[in-house]
Amino acid sequence: MKNTIAILILSIFFILNGCENKQTVLPNEDADSNSNKGSLSLHIHSKIGKEDIKTLDSAYFMASGDTIWVKSARIYISNIRLLKSDGTETKVDGSPILIEQYNKVYNTGRVIAGNYRAVAFEIGFSYKEENSKKFITSPSMLIGEEAIFVNFEGLWYQKSKQRKLPFQLNIGADLPLCTFKSNSQSITILPQNNFYVHLNIDYFQLLSELNTEDSASLTISKQSDHPVLYKELMNKIKVMVKNED
Repeated sequence: MKNTIAILILSIFFILNGCENKQTVLPNEDADSNSNKGSLSLHIHSKIGKEDIKTLDSAYFMASGDTIWVKSARIYISNIRLLKSDGTETKVDGSPILIEQYNKVYNTGRVIAGNYRAVAFEIGFSYKEENSKKFITSPSMLIGEEAIFVNFEGLWYQKSKQRKLPFQLNIGADLPLCTFKSNSQSITILPQNNFYVHLNIDYFQLLSELNTEDSASLTISKQSDHPVLYKELMNKIKVMVKNED
């Protein structure tokens, strides 16, 4: 009987040891690669001049006395990266993001920890690349087979003539429209921590190019509608995004 008990005890001992060995966790390369990464978030204020776009259809007053009601203000960004002082770039993990109207925080993805001096990204993305169509999450950001990268719609009340003019600007392409790079600043990404970069998008830059005397020019769906104005709007898109004051 004693021998039987002893054998049982030894059997249990070896079984337990065997279980412990099976549960040993080996080093995980993916886990190690993420252990030295933090996250980057963009806190973005959509604006008309100095006023935040807080709710749709709210009135925004311009210095001229005119009033703007915003129906939609959206912009796509992609290829987000951080720049070091020596000019090298580090890509932030993540997909193209649709920046909507409102004061909002966007978690862009994970990035290798370190000290950086600026953030950069493209306005728009390579729409013709494989699987890129899945990033168009809103049907209204498509016209035919062309992606819309900047969409700005609303109503413009012209005080001098006591009239309201609807406007709709859809700027699209197959490739990114332009590159934004922030002013030099201190960006410190710590492992397993989140860092916020604050930016403004000023849609007044687009309004400043519109001619209220030509109501037909207030609606643009494609470049061929108004080639000259379209080019001017493209130039304004390059300066829409700025560091928060």
